[in-house]
Amino acid sequence: MQLSATAIAAPCARPGVTWRAALGGAPARGTAPARRGSATHCASAAAAAAAPRAARAGTAAPLRAGRPARARAVAARAEAGANGAGDYDYDLVTIGAGSGGVRASRFAASYGARVACAELPFDFISSETKGGVGGTCVLRGCVPKKLMVYASEYADDFKDSVGFGWEERPLPGHSWSKFLAAKRNELQRLNGAYKNTLSNAKVELLEGFGRVVDPHTVDVGGKRYTTKNILIAVGGKPTRLPVPGAELCITSDEALELPELPRKITVLGGGYIALEFSGIFQRFGSDVHCVFRQPLPLRGFDEEVRKFAFEQYGASGLAMHPGYSPVEVRRQADGRLTAVLADKAGNTMEIADNDQVMMATGRSPKVSGLGLEEVGVKLGKKGEVVVDEFSRTSVPSIWAVGDVTDRINLTPVALMEGMALAKTIALGTPTKPDYDCVPSAVFSNPNIATVGLTEEQAVSRYGDVDVFTSSFRPMRNTISGSPQRTFMKLLVDAASDVVVGCHMVGEDSAEIMQGFAVALKMRVTKAQLDSVVGIHPSAAEEFVTMRTAARKIRKEQPATRLAPAVVLAAVALGAARCEVPLGAALPAWAAPHAPVAALVVLALAAGLALLGAVLPRKPTVYVVDFEVHRPHASWRFPRSALRDLCRATGKFSEEDIEFQEKIVFRTGLGDDTAVCPAIQAAHDDALGIEPARFEFGTTCFTAIADLLAKAGVEAREIGFVVTNSSLFNPTPSLSAAIMNHFKMPSSTKNFSLGGMGCSAGVIALDLAKEMLELHPNSYALVVSHENITNNYYGGKDKSMLICNCLFRSNGSAVLLSNRPRDAVRAKYSIAAVVRTNLAADDVAYNCVVQTEDAERKVGVRLNKDLVAVGARALRANMTALGPRVLPWSELAAYAGSAALRAAARSAPALRAALPRAWLAPYTPDFKRAFDHYAIHTGGRGIIDGLEKEMGLSRPQVEPSRASLYRFGNTSSTSVWYELAYIESSQDGVARGQRVWQLAFGSGFKFNSCVLRANRPVREAHKAWEGFDAVAMWADLDRLEAAAAAARAEKAKLGGGKQQPQQHRQQQKQQH
Repeated sequence: MQLSATAIAAPCARPGVTWRAALGGAPARGTAPARRGSATHCASAAAAAAAPRAARAGTAAPLRAGRPARARAVAARAEAGANGAGDYDYDLVTIGAGSGGVRASRFAASYGARVACAELPFDFISSETKGGVGGTCVLRGCVPKKLMVYASEYADDFKDSVGFGWEERPLPGHSWSKFLAAKRNELQRLNGAYKNTLSNAKVELLEGFGRVVDPHTVDVGGKRYTTKNILIAVGGKPTRLPVPGAELCITSDEALELPELPRKITVLGGGYIALEFSGIFQRFGSDVHCVFRQPLPLRGFDEEVRKFAFEQYGASGLAMHPGYSPVEVRRQADGRLTAVLADKAGNTMEIADNDQVMMATGRSPKVSGLGLEEVGVKLGKKGEVVVDEFSRTSVPSIWAVGDVTDRINLTPVALMEGMALAKTIALGTPTKPDYDCVPSAVFSNPNIATVGLTEEQAVSRYGDVDVFTSSFRPMRNTISGSPQRTFMKLLVDAASDVVVGCHMVGEDSAEIMQGFAVALKMRVTKAQLDSVVGIHPSAAEEFVTMRTAARKIRKEQPATRLAPAVVLAAVALGAARCEVPLGAALPAWAAPHAPVAALVVLALAAGLALLGAVLPRKPTVYVVDFEVHRPHASWRFPRSALRDLCRATGKFSEEDIEFQEKIVFRTGLGDDTAVCPAIQAAHDDALGIEPARFEFGTTCFTAIADLLAKAGVEAREIGFVVTNSSLFNPTPSLSAAIMNHFKMPSSTKNFSLGGMGCSAGVIALDLAKEMLELHPNSYALVVSHENITNNYYGGKDKSMLICNCLFRSNGSAVLLSNRPRDAVRAKYSIAAVVRTNLAADDVAYNCVVQTEDAERKVGVRLNKDLVAVGARALRANMTALGPRVLPWSELAAYAGSAALRAAARSAPALRAALPRAWLAPYTPDFKRAFDHYAIHTGGRGIIDGLEKEMGLSRPQVEPSRASLYRFGNTSSTSVWYELAYIESSQDGVARGQRVWQLAFGSGFKFNSCVLRANRPVREAHKAWEGFDAVAMWADLDRLEAAAAAARAEKAKLGGGKQQPQQHRQQQKQQH
């Protein structure tokens, strides 16, 4: 699935409605949408365009960014028409009223959307027919479990009180039935409270089983409702292992509703649910056995935390059985249960006389019967709903949040996802959930809480990590006699002093960790923690008093610059210690000087060592990774759509439309290129600064988020942000927008490049490279983008119409590093950057220029001198690049040729004697310097010219043609789309191979970047999923044949004169 940046255009999915019309009317179910260019579409566009004018006249309030969110959404509905989203019953129908579903529903409603929420009738145990508003967490998860934890803890409190002087007596009796009734009363109260929350938010509750019928229809209890958007928030359900007797076991659902406390229970599983229920029953006095197949419980937690917790569980009296898996559960003659277990070696063990056997072996998404796959929603291997970073599924109108997506299965995460979704759908503000520094807790005995990275993750990400730990017996336990101890751990990135992980095992760890989660989210440093005054006496103060690292982990450093000197010294010393006299290996005349030679070598080694230590040396800059954006399918703009769009705008004559159509069909674009919704809306009210920002955010924020997640780098670690966008440079800048969106620290330096054309991506890369050469141990983020929304030309100048035909939506993000430890994991090293600038030449400067036409309409004009200027810039760039990349044989041949021609010029006799071919200038073969080529996708003619000039083969230019075909001219980002294609190919990039990125643009500039692969690189980029190169070549060959036939027919009819109207129509049909 490829949904990386959606058109989050529930607000703007329908042509004819302004992009802010978040809740505008889409076509009624069963009604075909109006085709662009049709009378219906033009009428709707005119009506939508008239709405803002009426608002400005006083009949309705205009939309302004400064107005409250709810007011903006309500105004957007009014702007879309009197009936708002009346074509549908609702703007949003949510299936599932758990934490995420309720949060998304009520906030979407508060933003002005019409919302309904479907949920099954209430019961304490869920089934196919029972559920309840509140969901798993409130009714059969976090809340009832925590109530059981509270109830069980009193047993330990009674025991501990004796040490403090309370008279030792038998434990008070516990009424399980009384507690069960109190718990049920609380759950019923919460169920009613959640219903009231929905009602107060004007969310209609639809009681019954919800099922998706089609992308805009939901069936609830046999009644169908139409809706603009559907949200799946049904959560998960407990799973059972496929072993004989599994039906005899209970799960967490039934464990919360047991009619009586089990005297003995075996819990199968080593996750947090298993450990929590084991602690609950153990404290209540049950004989509890916990079985798990791993050596330690709580897989995924910090290894040291797991070991400590395992010891504490045993000390509390819990019987732990690591390394065993269930084979069978069988009923005994007396009705009790026996659990049969086996280890990896096949040895078996039985735990008999169980009142209950509980399976706590995981949960799975509850998607059965929802009809998701039938309507095209993609599911993962576990049955989870696959979504993009905005929680959108493979069907644009269907979304999903919470455990059903199997991302981070925690209630607060579902709440966050629901909140982000409400903003995305109801406000038209694309908002992604932020999974950075999500804290979690295990309410076992003892409690465990954690936030940030484990030690293993921290070492993998940062390399150099300082580990601070503390293990102690809490003050209370020193008198109570309890054997339980507390463990605390901090993980610090040694390079930046930032705390990247915080862990605790012990009483009140969850309460303490919530505060530290805020600190880690704000990128707290160890020095700042050390400066905090602790609260004494408390366990929490230990976190701010740990001064000495328990261990400092350092990765092996690469070889230093002294290596050549060391080698020379070793040679000299080896010669001195050689059993064969050094003089014996030398000629007779040199033998007496052998000792002197050895001393010279040693002196040379010492000199090199001193020189290497004194002279400054620039660090290598690595391309750790990169990401390119593939627009959502709703942005797709096939070649045939151009005519309808041009007609719908009402700005172009038929001649202008035919001209643009000819350019599109002949320049090498395919049918999968993308244009933002604001352009496709086909009227000026859809354009403006906010839609342009929307395009930038949707394309670039997505690419950045994907890149950082893939590279395992947090936004707060970025030292430099460099953006480039030639024609869209708002205030605040684009680099500032990135810092704001990703909440980067104030220490991050940002730069925004504007007006630098299609070559600006390499310029931005070079700027970031130079910054990293001056600032060690840093990351730099380079983001390239060309905005289409605000730069659509609506005039009649043909030289300015070309840009409408070529440029398409795009975005790329590149992560650079100068950290030596990134040398192994980084994809590439930057071997060379060569920039050529002919701006001093008036002809070159004016060949691509943003200007106004005769009607004062702004656009970019392409001058007829562009090809000649580009060729001149290319030659100059290659001349400067050659000495840095060509092999010695090519350089020697070129130098020899130049010397020979110089000698021939000064000696006529020599000139006459030499063969004429010898006097021709030698052209170096650049194909010997590079293995792969990424040529800027300026158009088919540009690629054709470089292919011919450099003698490149069809496979060598395929990445450029494929990028142009699938994505169009993506300006400064095109070289990264091409590199993504190369990496996605069958062979990828081998270690040591070099990639030549060629970019050129206004100014006039020609820039080259040479990347050398640090390791074998082969990655299936999402942007290239499903691409068929064979079909592309067949389509391009077909179009070229049709164009050749048209040219031949044109010459036959009139030697290039104007063709009759009938023939022009036939030619159009051929295209």
